[in-house]
Amino acid sequence: MAILKDIAVTVVVNDQELTEYEDVGNTDDHADEAESLNTITRYIEAAAGANFKLKFDTNGPSFTGYNGLLFGVFVDGREVDNVVLYAQKTAVLRGARTLEMGLWTIRKFKFARLQLADASYGPPSLPDSHRLENLGLITIKVERVNATASSRSLSRSTRTTEELSSQSPLSEKALKGRAVTHRTSFDQPERIATVKPLNCDYLDSLKHPYASFSFKYRSRKALQAELIIPRTPSPIPLEDRPQETLNREELLELLNRRPVLVKPEAKAENSVRAGVKRERDPEYDEILSSAHVRKVARTQKEAEVIDLLDD
Repeated sequence: MAILKDIAVTVVVNDQELTEYEDVGNTDDHADEAESLNTITRYIEAAAGANFKLKFDTNGPSFTGYNGLLFGVFVDGREVDNVVLYAQKTAVLRGARTLEMGLWTIRKFKFARLQLADASYGPPSLPDSHRLENLGLITIKVERVNATASSRSLSRSTRTTEELSSQSPLSEKALKGRAVTHRTSFDQPERIATVKPLNCDYLDSLKHPYASFSFKYRSRKALQAELIIPRTPSPIPLEDRPQETLNREELLELLNRRPVLVKPEAKAENSVRAGVKRERDPEYDEILSSAHVRKVARTQKEAEVIDLLDD
């Protein structure tokens, strides 16, 4: 879980918090010191088709000078919802809430495979350039607020989810070599209870938030390619492993490979000298003996003796 200033934000799939990996390569020499202290970035693994939730916790002491924290949720560069949370509270956001034709609905968050078009698809339009830079990114911007009941509009949330759900394929050229594999999509709308919007007086801004949490979501292969997680090691060939570490099946497999290793001239000599017994191969015999001993050891079982004459 990513924790900053007694605030915790977590991405949850199937009621399990996703494992987070540090962004060790994020070393921007020009980054503002105050901004770096207020920002935390993590990598997470995304699986296409999986719904995810965002969990917010305010575990610190009571607020001073403000009564709440507003969590602004951005996916792939667009704000889709926000949540106001008071001190020592927890909230879980399952998707983007929208108000359409007087009815409140929610569209659950879902990881989706990024669709790539051929190179002739062309460059993105200028309004989409910011979104391209933030593909595969979930950002939570936290602002201190004094919140009171109001009728604040969430119409921009409705517009954004519609746009992201119908996103067009992108060309590989538009990604400029970035290892982005997924985007966020949204399930069909589901009816929910009426949401009571709040009127907020802000102590911070989106440009300079109180805290910012970023999650770069990628496929497992992409995380391995970027050296975020270790690559799966290649198995050691049977021929290079000590025989005492091999099980019976592996010994037999190694035994089956032995004819391939016999020298051609030895094969020719044996075929000419029909009826003459072939010279024994010590290494072959050793493998065969080892496999036979292990088979016997597994099949033999000590018999249980019951003394019927025991008083």
